[in-house]
Amino acid sequence: MIVNAKGEILYIHGQTGKYLEPAPGRPNWNIFDMVRKGVQFELRSGVHYALTRMKERQYRRLQVKTNHDYQPVNLTVKPFTPTKDTKDLVMVTFEEVADREKRKPEPKEGKSQRERDERLKEAEREL
Repeated sequence: MIVNAKGEILYIHGQTGKYLEPAPGRPNWNIFDMVRKGVQFELRSGVHYALTRMKERQYRRLQVKTNHDYQPVNLTVKPFTPTKDTKDLVMVTFEEVADREKRKPEPKEGKSQRERDERLKEAEREL
C-alpha cells in the first residue's frame, strides 16, 4: 500500500483483508484506523520513523489478530525518495510468514500491556 504521513491510503495492491478491516462508523481509508490488532504500534512507529529518518523500517514475526487466530507477519515501511509528487509518502508491505504450527502469542502481563498502550499513546501524540 502507498500511504501518506496522515495514514491515508492512496493505493492498494494485493490482498489486504488479513491485515486491514473497515473501522466502525463513517467509512474512511486511514490505515491507522483499519489495521488489525497486533501491528498498530509498529505501523505508526514505522511510518513516523520512515518519514523522519528517510530510512526503511522492518518488523519481523508480528502477531496479527485474525478472525479466529493469530497470523505471523513481517511489516516493512519504506519511504519514497522525496520529489514533488512523492513527498511524505511511504510504502507499507505486509508479508505473511509461513508457520507450520500457528501459535497464539504468549500471554502478556498487565504491566507490559499497559506500558505498550502508553507507548502507543505517546507515539500518537508525537505524530
